[in-house]
Amino acid sequence: MKIQVKISISDTKENVWKVITDIEGSVNTIKGIEKIEILEKDGDATDLTMSFNGEFVTFKAKLMSIMGILFLSATKKALKEDLNDIKIAVEAN
Repeated sequence: MKIQVKISISDTKENVWKVITDIEGSVNTIKGIEKIEILEKDGDATDLTMSFNGEFVTFKAKLMSIMGILFLSATKKALKEDLNDIKIAVEAN
């Protein structure tokens, strides 16, 4: 399954890339990220682990989770929101 979204940002590729690659600062840039934890730094190399957790509470939600295709639009919306957060951060500088 492939989901792709696109947004136009009024700034240079270099400035957009600076925001995207600011891993430690992404918790302040992208609303969908609650926590970033860098487990180990070794010179120029960094091991990065990202975890996403969700809990299906009701029986109906558990049944719906099996049919992931139904959540494509919600996933796409979340990706668009993340891109918009990046856009806002880049264009604010």
